[in-house]
Amino acid sequence: MIGTILVVIGMIYFKNSFSTTILLQKFLYTLRTKRGLRQLTKTNSLIFLFGTIAAIIICLAIFAEFVSPYDPLVQDITSRLKAPGQEFLFGSDNFGRDVFSRIIHGSRSSLYIAITSVIAGTFFGTIIGTLSAYLGGRIDLVLQRVIDTLLGFPSLILAVFLVVTLGASANTLIIALAVSLIPQIARLSRSHALSIKEEDFVIVAKTIGAQPMSIIFKHILPHTFGPIIAYAAGYVSVAIVAESALSFLGLGIPPPYPSLGGMLQEGRLYMEVAPWITIFPGIILSITAFSFALLGDALRDIFDPKDRFYTGSFFPLITKSNRKRIKKF
Repeated sequence: MIGTILVVIGMIYFKNSFSTTILLQKFLYTLRTKRGLRQLTKTNSLIFLFGTIAAIIICLAIFAEFVSPYDPLVQDITSRLKAPGQEFLFGSDNFGRDVFSRIIHGSRSSLYIAITSVIAGTFFGTIIGTLSAYLGGRIDLVLQRVIDTLLGFPSLILAVFLVVTLGASANTLIIALAVSLIPQIARLSRSHALSIKEEDFVIVAKTIGAQPMSIIFKHILPHTFGPIIAYAAGYVSVAIVAESALSFLGLGIPPPYPSLGGMLQEGRLYMEVAPWITIFPGIILSITAFSFALLGDALRDIFDPKDRFYTGSFFPLITKSNRKRIKKF
């Protein structure tokens, strides 16, 4: 229905006001996107459920100081290995620390490392991949050989190598996970930039003398955001699991500061007498990773490049000035 309206609008007003027609097209595309979001939440309740769970976990991690009933670092030997109850919701560990409080603060550490590393890896990977595709020639050849070399190493092995080399800390984990993500994002952004580079609007921009940086940031990058953001959102779950794996191996955040992987490593020795030390962090880790994985799949469905309208832009925004022009029209 919306497609028919767009065709009619284009036929009637093309000769009068092409710019206004484009604004109306973008406005209707925005409406269609919102309608698609509503349909997605109705048809796939699991995505809505786990998206809500992920939002709750993020809020709990942000406001950990206000939510956690105990200090996660304070030890109380008289309360060690207590079962879940009114005093300790998720029980206590071998040092008498509240497991629930440590899970909340551990989730904050894991989410901070995962999200920060994904943002950094996505930023640098997108810039490298887009520049490589646009410049081409020897620069593209050298960059792609470097990316191929990095892709030759499994992500977790590369992260372990960097952590062992630089030393275990939160910043080291961020660098290691970001470096593991950069070649994947660079390859993805390059493939999309190569196809967009040959589009008519890019060729016209070159013809009228637009600067290379202007072409990259105004015409190429906005058209590659969709698949890149979708891939990055799904990679958050991979980063969470990778951070937990490194912490489990003793290469993550050093104790006594909590992390989900570190809690799993500490609780494995008490599986028979106090299984809650391991079970609850494992459940929270699984739910968090699964939630972000589903959100990544949902974003791939919403921002599918084959379903984008007209300009293919990831952000079909209507500004205040544009709204005024539409109202006048």
